[in-house]
Amino acid sequence: MLSFKHEIRAMSAKGKGSIVNNASIAGSIGMANTGTYIASKHAVLGYTKSAALEVAKAGIRVNTVSPGRHRY
Repeated sequence: MLSFKHEIRAMSAKGKGSIVNNASIAGSIGMANTGTYIASKHAVLGYTKSAALEVAKAGIRVNTVSPGRHRY
């Protein structure tokens, strides 16, 4: 997330901005036999939530897209 530091600096100067991180639905629901993958996606979700709270007052939005397939 090194780029985040530089993105925030540039967006803060403008007083607005939006960052979109990519995760996976698996980071929220979990899956068997994919512990490392699930852990990394859960980390993206947690980082996004923390970052959003930290930079909201600067007019910067931080969100996550979590694609995944539905099982019926």
